[in-house]
Amino acid sequence: MKGLVWACFLGFTAGCGGAEEVAVGQEGPAASQRLALEEGPASVAPPKPGSRGREFWLAVPTNVSSGSATELTLRISGETAATGTVRIPGLVHAQGFSVAPGQVTSVTIPAGAALATANGVENKGLQVSADGDVTVHVQSRATRSTESFLALPVSALGTEYVVASSGSTQASKGTQLSVVGTEAGTRVSFTRQGNTSTFTLNQGEVFQYAGTNNGGADLTGSILTADKPVAVFSGSRCASAPGASSGTCGLQVEQLPPTKSWGRYFLTMPLAGSRGADTFRITASADGTRVRVNAKEVSLRRGQTYQTSLQSAGVISSNQPVLVAQYAHGGPSMMLVPPVAQFLNEYTVTAPPSTASGKSYINVIVRGNTWHQVMVDGKMIPLFKLRYITWNYYGAQLEVTPGTHRLTSPLPFGVSVYGVGTDVTYAYPGGMSLVPVAAVHSLKLTPRYRIGQVGGEVCVTAKVADVNGQGVPDINVGFTALRWPVQAVTIATGAEGEAAWCQTRTSQSFNLLKATVNEQVEYGFMAWKVSQSPPVVSAGSDTSGWVNSELTLSGSASDPDGSPLTYQWSVTPGEDVPPGATCTFGSEDQLITSFQCDAAGTFTVTLTANDGTSSVSASAQVTQAYASDVTLCNLPRYTRDLERELCGFTTYFGDDSAIVEAWFTVDGGEPLAVTPDLNAGFVRLPYTFTEGDHVITLTARNANGRVTTKQGMMRVDLTPPVVTVVSPQEQAELDSPIVNVTTAVEDESPVTVTTQFVHSTTVESGTGSVTHTVDLVNTDWSMVLVQARDAAGNFTEVLTPVYVRP
Repeated sequence: MKGLVWACFLGFTAGCGGAEEVAVGQEGPAASQRLALEEGPASVAPPKPGSRGREFWLAVPTNVSSGSATELTLRISGETAATGTVRIPGLVHAQGFSVAPGQVTSVTIPAGAALATANGVENKGLQVSADGDVTVHVQSRATRSTESFLALPVSALGTEYVVASSGSTQASKGTQLSVVGTEAGTRVSFTRQGNTSTFTLNQGEVFQYAGTNNGGADLTGSILTADKPVAVFSGSRCASAPGASSGTCGLQVEQLPPTKSWGRYFLTMPLAGSRGADTFRITASADGTRVRVNAKEVSLRRGQTYQTSLQSAGVISSNQPVLVAQYAHGGPSMMLVPPVAQFLNEYTVTAPPSTASGKSYINVIVRGNTWHQVMVDGKMIPLFKLRYITWNYYGAQLEVTPGTHRLTSPLPFGVSVYGVGTDVTYAYPGGMSLVPVAAVHSLKLTPRYRIGQVGGEVCVTAKVADVNGQGVPDINVGFTALRWPVQAVTIATGAEGEAAWCQTRTSQSFNLLKATVNEQVEYGFMAWKVSQSPPVVSAGSDTSGWVNSELTLSGSASDPDGSPLTYQWSVTPGEDVPPGATCTFGSEDQLITSFQCDAAGTFTVTLTANDGTSSVSASAQVTQAYASDVTLCNLPRYTRDLERELCGFTTYFGDDSAIVEAWFTVDGGEPLAVTPDLNAGFVRLPYTFTEGDHVITLTARNANGRVTTKQGMMRVDLTPPVVTVVSPQEQAELDSPIVNVTTAVEDESPVTVTTQFVHSTTVESGTGSVTHTVDLVNTDWSMVLVQARDAAGNFTEVLTPVYVRP
């Protein structure tokens, strides 16, 4: 309401009354959504597939009772008609299937497809292939042990997994892990508690590790990597549950997503029928992961798991990717919790048959502003079923009958299916979009607000980027127009990580806009006006000041239409400004700001104002001069003199800026005051130095309090260079009087090397070698004379006797 009053005050009176149509929709790679509200709502495009696909490689882990006692069923659904084949190459089994839109097709597979090896490889991989996108749920049912899981297509698989499963209990047989190869010669590495083992899988081969003893090992946090995509399934052959009868256990299994598809923001609902709090296990894929569960925060290392219990709805967020699993109280079901950013728009799920002692439920998590548009089997969710989770999100527990159920919404929402009872206890997510939401680091609206003409299109773009600032594609950005009735739309980012929401209005109006990804939120403003006049801008009066002193720039700007403005100052050096000059603004996006330059000359400062549709600029001149100047004189870089006179000049400009004090400092020590000569400002000071490097600074302060400083470096060097004649060696016998003399020198300053008084070379670095070709003239014994003098004047001479054969 405050936004509406503000917009009306700015002149958007035509849009301050009445409601407009609600338009919702979603687009894919085009990453733009245009809503012509006066012409009706935009069409709804399906989200980017995640758990939907055309090829699956699956495994059915061991149930409590294996073999003929286990019923194995695939529940296959699709949003469009499709046909396909289920193959188990190792069992020489194949059967076809067809799917009608919005319906579930059940395919029974041989009980022998269930894995039986406790620690080894079997050729029991199960392939599902179809000519259209389908969703596959797998059910394994034995006496008093039923579990279902959501299958992931080959397109959603990866090469790195961190295992998540339930903890071991007295009745548990420990973690059960299965890995399916999708390509020949796949090399798999499995690291558990610091121990690494490797094995090779061909397409369709399955490695299973299954606990066989009560209280068996919990593999949660183990790392699994492969050089080609693999499918990974985790759970327990016989897991007990909190609140369950003593000694009872049942199958748990979920297909794990690769770490690249993990998320950072989750909403949870308790499982209906539980007699206590559900258990949650949150597993980290990176060190330094901070996890927040409602009000509590914990830190995790890579592969570490945090376990907690929740009896009501919860919010789970993290700074790095995590995997969240939910376990029922009283039953051994295990279910992965999809991140909010991986919700879908449509689901087709099934609840398996059950006896009178069991019930099936569907949990839904919806946006508060579109709850009435979420359809479950063609009916709206009863309002009294909704329970508040967090801002704009609500959840509902819906009891359903066995069979197929269809759920749809114009915006993504969460769905999970589960059953509780003495003979049926299962849980699985209805589906998910396995886009890399964990890679999202920032969300930014560009521009934050946009004002356009009535009848024209106004667009706001959301940029979703990773930690390196690179765009992240295929991420759903939720746009919500915060006015009544609330409008909402979800748009997927394109290849550059951008999603644009565009609208056209035929009357004067406005939108207060919110964009969301994960838990990140950005706000903006969109408006349409009948006319648009450019801003009126002034950069203020021309001004002048001293170098390195702050000036105040007083700009002004207004918009005839009352539109909000943004501001930007810029500076252009004149031709009289030396190269490399640096100027800074205190606040370059404010009308009034400070300005400072480190060089003298004339500068043009420009103020630009933008009202969302047009930019107008105005300029002023700033002249900079030095308040005073200082110069050091008679300061060699290298010297042998310990007693030297420091000297310099202090010069002032202007009648009111005379030099009032000046001082030298040596090596940052105490100030040594000097009195400038009245004519030229000459200053001098005798000083005794020690050997080594010294920093000499001359500083002057003028009557206006401005300080100018100059600094110089000097090294007092009393050490002569070290000279070594490398070749020829002393008393060497030579065949010719023409010889190459190589000399090595070491010193702290540049050294000039002279050989035989004739050839000279300077070693600039002070350390190096020099080679001179000299003629010794005579045969018999001769002397090679090498002299070296460093930059401070230190001198070294070396004589090397050699013998020249006749």
